[in-house]
Amino acid sequence: MSGFTLQEIESVMAKVWSNPCAAEKLRHGRRVEGIPQSIQRQLTSPPVAVYQNSIWGHRFQFSRAIYPLTRKALGDKWADLIERFWLTTGHVSRDKFTTLNELPNFLRYQSKEISQAFPFICDLAEFERDMAIVFRSNTPITTNDFNPAQLLQRQRVLAPVVNETLLLRTYGYPVTRIAKRLVCGRAK
Repeated sequence: MSGFTLQEIESVMAKVWSNPCAAEKLRHGRRVEGIPQSIQRQLTSPPVAVYQNSIWGHRFQFSRAIYPLTRKALGDKWADLIERFWLTTGHVSRDKFTTLNELPNFLRYQSKEISQAFPFICDLAEFERDMAIVFRSNTPITTNDFNPAQLLQRQRVLAPVVNETLLLRTYGYPVTRIAKRLVCGRAK
């Protein structure tokens, strides 16, 4: 790969690893637009394909972990949606969690057919994203020491301390009821 800067090589690798269509073309020996031929010949090796598949598998698993109810509600439409999402917004951030924060906006603005078929889906995805943000927060939950003998005198001091990540939201749909139904196995 001599003759290319590290930045050019990284750019090519990012394109191949983040785009399954480009990786598929490489595997079948077809030309990928924007990749110099001399680099492309060296990217057809099985280790590159294994690494690229690993990245995509991890993205799909991570998406499922953050949005399990959205996935359940969408059923067989989920895989295509997530693939389109990562192809469209996969470079928002190197942090997959930060990128996945954009899924509700993607549903609202770039997946009109899904948001029309499932009018509550944007709110449900926002709800799941918000829950993930709260649980991912590094803010410690503090409590005061508890001494039953001094309970009456210290009632005010022993009051719960609000977690700073507490999130108050209103949604256009009853997402908590929808979430409960999806968890219990009732899709509609």
